[in-house]
Amino acid sequence: MDRKLRLGLWAISVVLVSSFIVTGQLLDDEIVGRYHVPNAIKNSVDGDYSIEFYPNHKFKYILKSSIYGFRVETQGNWSTCGDTIILNSPIEELSIEGMGCLEYPYEEYTFKVLRLENGSLNWFDKCESFHHFYFRTSDNDTLDCTPDENGIISIEKNCKIEEIWADVIYTSNKVHMPKDKDLNFFILKFSPYRQFANEKWVFNGADGVLPIDRITKQYADYCLQRELKGDTNMIWKDPVIFKLRMIKNGCGMLNHHMTQHPKP
Repeated sequence: MDRKLRLGLWAISVVLVSSFIVTGQLLDDEIVGRYHVPNAIKNSVDGDYSIEFYPNHKFKYILKSSIYGFRVETQGNWSTCGDTIILNSPIEELSIEGMGCLEYPYEEYTFKVLRLENGSLNWFDKCESFHHFYFRTSDNDTLDCTPDENGIISIEKNCKIEEIWADVIYTSNKVHMPKDKDLNFFILKFSPYRQFANEKWVFNGADGVLPIDRITKQYADYCLQRELKGDTNMIWKDPVIFKLRMIKNGCGMLNHHMTQHPKP
C-alpha cells in the first residue's frame, strides 16, 4: 500500500477515535445534574423521587414520602453506552450466605434475616413480621414464611429448597440455595429500598432522563426533568459497608465477626 495512503488512513482513524472520545465526554457532562419527577404527575407515581448524577460517576437516588415522612437515599455508580445510562448499586437487594452447621436444631434449615439499612447491617436487628419470604422446593412447591420476632425462619431439611425471594416492593431478585449439604444455618440479607443492578435508563437530552418503572419493569411514560447542574467540586463520601463473616469450625462450632469494608 502506498505510504501516503497509509498515512492518510491512519490520520482519519485518529480523528474518528478522537471524535468518539470527545462525544462520549460531552454526553457524560450533559448528564451531570439533578432530575426529579415532573410536578404535574407526582401524585400518580410510586413515591416522589429524584436522582443526582455527579461528575465522578457516582449517583444518589432519593425517595421521599410525604405521607410517612421518610427520606431514603440509594447510592451507586453510573456509566454510559451511547444514550443509555447504566446504574449499579454496591448493595444487593437480596443475598444469601451459608454460615455453618448448627448442632441444634440439626434437622432444620435456620435462616437469620437481616435488613440492610444505609449499607450497614446489625446482627441483632429484628425483622418486621409483615415481610414475607418465599422458598421454592425441588417439588416446585412454594413455602410462604415470615420471620419470628428474632428474625428467624426455620424449615425442615426434608424440604429441599431451590430458590428464595422476598415479598418486598423493591426486592425483586431471586437467590439460589447454597449447594453445600453440610450447611444448615444461613443469613438472608435484604434491602427494603430500591437498589440497582445493571439497570438501564435513557438520556433524552433536553427532555430529561427516561427511567424504568420498578413495578411494571417497563420504561415510564414520562421523563425526569433536570433541576440543576451537579456541583463539580463536591467531595463524595462513600458509605462504609458492614459485612458479616462467619467461620465454620465443624458442626456446632460457629464464630462470627463484624468487619468494615469501605467501598472503593
